[in-house]
Amino acid sequence: MENPYASTVIWRDPTPEEIEERYERQKIIRDKLPNENRPSIAWLMSFPNSGTSYTMRLVNIDSNMTVATNYPLEAKFGIRYTLYNQSSSEFPPYILHSNLTLPQRYIMTKTHCTGYCTLCPPVKYTNITIQDFLDDCRSSRDSNFGAYDRYAIGRVEKAIHLMRHPIDNIVSNYNLQRKKFLRNNSTSLLEVFTNDQQGFLKMCEASDNQWRKQEKKIFQDNYKDVRKVRCHALIHRWILWHNRAFEVLHTILKIPTLNIWYEDYGVNAKKEREKLFKFLDLEAVFDYVIFESGKTYLDYFTTEERHQIMAFIKTYARPEVWEMVQRYAEDGTAP
Repeated sequence: MENPYASTVIWRDPTPEEIEERYERQKIIRDKLPNENRPSIAWLMSFPNSGTSYTMRLVNIDSNMTVATNYPLEAKFGIRYTLYNQSSSEFPPYILHSNLTLPQRYIMTKTHCTGYCTLCPPVKYTNITIQDFLDDCRSSRDSNFGAYDRYAIGRVEKAIHLMRHPIDNIVSNYNLQRKKFLRNNSTSLLEVFTNDQQGFLKMCEASDNQWRKQEKKIFQDNYKDVRKVRCHALIHRWILWHNRAFEVLHTILKIPTLNIWYEDYGVNAKKEREKLFKFLDLEAVFDYVIFESGKTYLDYFTTEERHQIMAFIKTYARPEVWEMVQRYAEDGTAP
């Protein structure tokens, strides 16, 4: 049977000639389109490794339209094309697939904002004002060149707040940190922070113990109790990130927001796609992307340790964020 996707750009990587031809065709169309007639931004707002890549692929491939990103190095095929006509091509956001058409209403745009560092002192993720967080949500960042400019906040009209189980999320980020060690040829760090439970818990121990003086100032009278929570430093970053995301979306911008939980893709991926596409005013023209669940790392912790983590989150998360997290508490509540 002939493959129904064989003639589309999503089935295989196009040849260099096809890329150039499609890019030029779409560029002509976009260049004639006034900024006010281009799609508004719908943030895909996520703590790294929350299911961002799957969500981007799902929307891109099943709608057969491009998505966007704040991060220029992610532009496909080496073509960096900004969404709006501006004086500099370095302005975000960037069209991820410049050889595909733009959505008419909203273009989903990836942003991690700030405050998600792994090996950093508390001052790097606690001393962030809500304005700092908002500014980084709309800023371009490049690991080689630092920060580029930022786009007008008025262009952002919707947002998707993506969440994953906090334990799975922080372990996945640890695995990403190991990849950075590998790229930097940090052999000694790779030997200490191994690709297993033992290596991850060593990272937790280092994060929990290295900056005690700063943590005492942050937690004050609660510091002794916080110290008992394994991996509290990594979890604290996660809590603060989601607190700020909620405040930006619901208190400052007050824009329509869709909450998506990564694990729900595994329960009913088509239902989640339907909600997502309806929110973005998109039509599913293909049914191609299959969800393959990432690893779970709950067994890295004992039942008691997991309960302590949930109690810690409940204490320091906004009530609205705790409502989002509560589904992960094993008995539906926190101790």
